[in-house]
Amino acid sequence: MNTTPDETTLALWLDDELTGADLAAVDAWAAGRPDQLEAREENRRYKAALRAAVPASVEPPSPEFFNARIARMIETSADAAPAAARERTVEVPVWLSPRSWFMPAAAAAGMLLAFWIGSNTGDPRTPAMQAGAQPDVYVPESGVNAEWLAAEDKSGVIVLTGVSAIPDTTDFSQTVYLPMPREIDRTAGQGRDSGIR
Repeated sequence: MNTTPDETTLALWLDDELTGADLAAVDAWAAGRPDQLEAREENRRYKAALRAAVPASVEPPSPEFFNARIARMIETSADAAPAAARERTVEVPVWLSPRSWFMPAAAAAGMLLAFWIGSNTGDPRTPAMQAGAQPDVYVPESGVNAEWLAAEDKSGVIVLTGVSAIPDTTDFSQTVYLPMPREIDRTAGQGRDSGIR
């Protein structure tokens, strides 16, 4: 045999399961390869040791043996519990057990405590904000001034002076603008295209 045998044929040869022309061809191929011959001998020694240690066949016990044993265990466990104890056993519904009431009661108590603490802490704003003081506004750029204008509804506006105007041609669509398809946007665009303002 001039070519290397495929893996299946080689595995059959190592296990001494090849016969006839296939056996003769692989034997001729392996004659010049001592590593393959040694692997075959090692496989034969392993099989012989395995045959010596493990019996060829062991008869499993019959299924009746297992069924009889299970039936005996059921009978003995039923006899072990006295009849009086079986009669006195009363099943308590799950909703009456103490464990089923503990978690909801603990959760309700925790929520009541959190609500009570939140309602008794007063105004969450700082004392300076409560007195109506102006907040400090930091402007990191020189030449820019910021002024805080407070409204009566506790809201405010920051007016910046010294900032150059943003040109109308600036496109914010790639930064903060998320286009949303709306009917009014479509009609507004048509008005601009037609020269109507």
